[in-house]
Amino acid sequence: MTASGVMIYIGITFIPWIGLSFRIYDILKGNYSQKEDPKVLALLGVWAIGFTIFWVSTGGFSERGSINCQYWWQLC
Repeated sequence: MTASGVMIYIGITFIPWIGLSFRIYDILKGNYSQKEDPKVLALLGVWAIGFTIFWVSTGGFSERGSINCQYWWQLC
């Protein structure tokens, strides 16, 4: 696991998950816009889920990019 790999993972995967969770929390509090929220939720959801699936399928933090079930997010 390299430091640059961790930063790429955080930048591409964790940030949209955090944004998505904050937006859902805000919606649950009653702040919902019928015009903007479906777009925002779709964008953040596709980004977060899509890059998470991509990260798992390419091996995540593994050295060679192959899935070897060394880490918990590599589903085998």
